[in-house]
Amino acid sequence: ADGNVVGTLSSGEDITERRQAEKELQTSRERLQTIFNAVGEGIFHLSAAGRVLEVNPAFERITGLARSEVIGQTAARLVARMLDLRQVRGMLRNVSRVLRGEELEPLEVEFREKVLEVSVPARNQDRSITGVIRDVTERHRAAAELRKSEERFRALFELAPDAYYVLDTQGRFVDGNKAAEAMVGARRENFIGKSVLEVGLVPKQELGKAGAAVAQNVLGLEVGPLELVLNRSDGGRVVVEARSQPVTIDGRRCFLGVARDVTERKRAEEAMAKLTEELKRSNAELEQFAYVASHDLQEPLRMVGSYTQLLARRYKGKLDADADEFIAYAVDGVTRMQRLINDLLTYSRVGSRGKPPVPTDAEEVFGRVLRNLTPAIEEAGAVVTHDRLPTVMADEVQLGQLLQNLVGNAIKYHGDEPPRVHVRAERSNGAWMFSVKDNGIGIAPQYHERVFQIFQRLHTRKEYEGTGIGLAVCRKIVERHHGRIWIESDEGAGADFRFTLPATQEEVQDD
Repeated sequence: ADGNVVGTLSSGEDITERRQAEKELQTSRERLQTIFNAVGEGIFHLSAAGRVLEVNPAFERITGLARSEVIGQTAARLVARMLDLRQVRGMLRNVSRVLRGEELEPLEVEFREKVLEVSVPARNQDRSITGVIRDVTERHRAAAELRKSEERFRALFELAPDAYYVLDTQGRFVDGNKAAEAMVGARRENFIGKSVLEVGLVPKQELGKAGAAVAQNVLGLEVGPLELVLNRSDGGRVVVEARSQPVTIDGRRCFLGVARDVTERKRAEEAMAKLTEELKRSNAELEQFAYVASHDLQEPLRMVGSYTQLLARRYKGKLDADADEFIAYAVDGVTRMQRLINDLLTYSRVGSRGKPPVPTDAEEVFGRVLRNLTPAIEEAGAVVTHDRLPTVMADEVQLGQLLQNLVGNAIKYHGDEPPRVHVRAERSNGAWMFSVKDNGIGIAPQYHERVFQIFQRLHTRKEYEGTGIGLAVCRKIVERHHGRIWIESDEGAGADFRFTLPATQEEVQDD
């Protein structure tokens, strides 16, 4: 009462939890700020009035706008700076909708040669707005490239000459190009969604083959080429060569097929097969006719020859000179006719009397040829050389006939110098190429084909003996062995006759 302090009164409050909460809040803010600064997407924060309160570093990097340029700016002004009039209207409409509390889908805008995706969700509880900006330029470019690629693919798909089609696992058409329309015989809107059976494309006799192909596709296997006869919707029929394989389109398992129209090719093949068969029959008949005709001519010709020779022996010198000359002409004519008939018989027998080709030692065959030609070689003073010759697939007799004809011709058709002939062989494209080269009179290029025709001669009988059948026989022998024969020569420069014969199977495998 007298103003002296009698005692003190104090109070206290435990703020430990509050301090802990503040500390945790600060830690959370720092963590959020770190995330805000580090996130790769641009983030902006607008006030309830639509002014920019904050942007993160990614916003600056993506937009190219500094934080100092945008803080405090209204969203409307900022949008006007960044976008063209068309995009401004769209963005402002979106901002207005957000201000009204609506939630929006992301909006793509073009800015400074970039494509940006702006996402503005609904307002925060304090009516502020947080938005996100992403740089989707590469995604946009990839999508554009994909569209171009799809357009190119579609153009190729549509313009392809072959029929391209897509079937689902139930055999229904999913897609098809213009060639597929031609194959089906109807516009695609009339068969898309329908099965091949509903369209009536596959006839009954082809169902088994087509069903087996689908079964293989279902197992994940590629099928083809498969030849099918199909019914067109317009009543026509088409033969196709088809291939198909399983594919996945938009997550859907389908079968992609391609079918080539081979109708004309099949008709041509059938016509060719028929023509070939007729030709074989005709050739066989001609060979038989040549053989029979020449064989039947032998007997009367021998009789004529015998009597003309008898006339020559008995009456030579007893009649006048004209009679002797006439008898000589008759004898010579009969002799040449006999040679012609024998050569014609030889030519006709190449195909009818030939044996199947077997491995044949050409070296051994050539040795016999040289022994047969020894009188002609000695008479002409010829020199015949050769390299080691291989074993080939051939009829041994016909190979000897071929080599003897060619070497014999090389000896016969020589110039002023003694004949020199060289025979060799080398591998060429899985076969053996033989060469019979001489230093003779040669053959002008315009006659290279003619000399292989039957009864064709380039010289008179006075110059060189012969019937003009020898080289025709050579060609027939070579062609029977599935080879070819040709000449490399110029007039006066010698000739190089070349022909090919098949190698043995062992040699082909070694290649």
